[in-house]
Amino acid sequence: MFATTSTTPQAASARSFWSGGWVSFLLAIALLVVTAYQSLATFFIRMYASDVMLGAVGNIDLVSRASLEIAIFVLGLVAVHAFFALTVQALAFLTAFALPSAARSQHGLVVLWFALLLAAVLLQNAEWFPRSHSGSYYHSFAVSRVGPFTVAHIATALVSALAVAVLLTAAFRIGWLRTIRTTRFRVAAITAVAVLLGTIASLVDFGTIRAEPSSTQPNVVIIGIDSLRLENLARFGGSGVTANIDTVLRDADVFPDTITPLARTFPSWMAILTGRAPRSTNATFNLVHRPSVRSEPTLASTLSARGYTTYYATDEVRFSNIDRSYGFDQVITPPIGAADFLIGRTADLPLSNVVANSPLGAFLLDYLHGNRAVATLYRPETFLARVRNEFNPRGPVFLAIHLTSAHWPYYHADTPLPVADRGSAGVADVYQESLRTADAMFGEVIRSLQSKGILDHAIVVILSDHGEALMGPGDALVSETLDGRVEGLREPARVLNWGHGQSVLSPVQFQVLLAFRGFGPATAKLTGGRDIRYPASLEDVLPTVLDLMDQPVPTVDGESLARWLAAGAQVPSETTSRIRFTETDIRVAPSANGTIDEDEVAAQAAQLFEVDPSTGWLHLRPAMLPTLMHFKERAALDDRYLLAALPVAPGRHQYLLLDRNSGEGTVLAGRPDETETRSVRLWDALHVHFPGELHPPIIVGEGEQTLLDVQWAASTIQSPASSPDT
Repeated sequence: MFATTSTTPQAASARSFWSGGWVSFLLAIALLVVTAYQSLATFFIRMYASDVMLGAVGNIDLVSRASLEIAIFVLGLVAVHAFFALTVQALAFLTAFALPSAARSQHGLVVLWFALLLAAVLLQNAEWFPRSHSGSYYHSFAVSRVGPFTVAHIATALVSALAVAVLLTAAFRIGWLRTIRTTRFRVAAITAVAVLLGTIASLVDFGTIRAEPSSTQPNVVIIGIDSLRLENLARFGGSGVTANIDTVLRDADVFPDTITPLARTFPSWMAILTGRAPRSTNATFNLVHRPSVRSEPTLASTLSARGYTTYYATDEVRFSNIDRSYGFDQVITPPIGAADFLIGRTADLPLSNVVANSPLGAFLLDYLHGNRAVATLYRPETFLARVRNEFNPRGPVFLAIHLTSAHWPYYHADTPLPVADRGSAGVADVYQESLRTADAMFGEVIRSLQSKGILDHAIVVILSDHGEALMGPGDALVSETLDGRVEGLREPARVLNWGHGQSVLSPVQFQVLLAFRGFGPATAKLTGGRDIRYPASLEDVLPTVLDLMDQPVPTVDGESLARWLAAGAQVPSETTSRIRFTETDIRVAPSANGTIDEDEVAAQAAQLFEVDPSTGWLHLRPAMLPTLMHFKERAALDDRYLLAALPVAPGRHQYLLLDRNSGEGTVLAGRPDETETRSVRLWDALHVHFPGELHPPIIVGEGEQTLLDVQWAASTIQSPASSPDT
């Protein structure tokens, strides 16, 4: 079968496995340096241009926790490339043995296998991750088709087939080691085969077993969908985009008029887990310093004390730093910290990209594995596989899982390039695509819970943390022109109707989903399939769940909705005037084309954040909080009206009272007359809920807004520590 030469299997066995090893490792190091240079050059150019380290991680020092985590990640990158070199070396060694005539050119074999594997990696990276640095160059070629297959598929298949052929031929010539007695060769051959088998095994997703049946206590599951516009759900008039969510909601009780107290992920989840408002928990912004958050007791810690195993899972943690300190026994998330901001923007290397979603990537490159923040590499199935593998409870369980694929930038690795045009003309399309992904993930979560027996007896809460404005004409209560619908308005109200947590005059940002469904015996507490017309808030989740479980409810700001969930319960009309509150976070304005300029945002944010050297977490500088509180919009609303307090000048707010359905209303020059019962209730409630934060009213005159903007800049930005009353 092979040409006969003087190089016999026994002679080959005398050759060291590491013959030519320095070549393979030198090539791997060169690959690492060349590909890392491109990412690092891009990073430092952006850093220099904006004079920040991706929005305030510039104060990382050599002894900080974040620096240590970055160093560990770099070691992981080195290990991946070393593993690549080892694979090349193993294939070169086996080829030398399988083809004795080639044994004298071990260095050549190393170069040949390095070139073949690198070509396969580059093409596979280009096909899988077209938005990566190197992938964007070769994507068109990699996905071009030869018959039913892409070029990347063909190249990978050919290289894999060649490697398998070499492995099988070498195994045949070795005679499965029975004819070779050289210990050194035997060890080398076993090592080579183990490396190749390890490469294959690193790509395998191992399944899990069904959990033991739970006790008589119901399992509690909260499933959150990020950035959900309610209009897409069948229960709210939508069709076709959220089939899996719609199926579950069909037999659920839904509160159609539900709001979040602050339309950003972390404050919303603090309200969900604690039942308390941002003023009670101090979760008034994303990324507030962890020691300042007053979270206890949480739903997780409460249920843990009652024998539950508690889990929290999400695929994005940059702005919502929820860890075990919030009462969870286990968290299934990417690593939390400032390193997440750095690594996600710089670790774009072809080899690490290809292995990022594999078990090897989970072990060595945890910041890239199943991390929605690294959108170019994110694959939903990677995160779902991690949840399946790590979520194996015994006894009653509390699971809170948050799915973020519908969050900006909306795309992920598998989003088709033509769809992912994030300009203003295409933002709605890419958002719809991201929502389909979120719905598919929701369906997989439900199926996984069923397979594990969690839904044999469970109370399931389906909700969203906030909505999403897409600059549509119906996304704001008022327009930015004087259309006469708001009496007394002399200057158009400014509404940032993009994203979430940006404006209290954009209802699609703070209106959220809240639904309860029982499975198994838990259905006795829930009727299902109803729209319950009672004004609700995410603060109501904790008291409602505990009430449904017949557990004591701690003192909270929310209220239990269990009485309305009871079979046959009717909501009296007089109860629908319940007043709730919402507010904004830091405003992030889109650029002219409807996208977010990340470098511009980073430059603006640099002065706002710092890194805790002991934890490596990014948080708002305490000195900046008074400034940020100045710029907050606040609102009180009942089932019909919304009273907004808009900061327009130092020490002054403009108050708008608006009909939530029509957008018609009036500018208030002061506390309404006592005869205006609803208006007075909203005014008084707003001032009680935000004590010391609201200022006397001012009516902005025509052309005055620019002058007020100048005053803002002079009084707040230059004096960040000034009092809200100055």
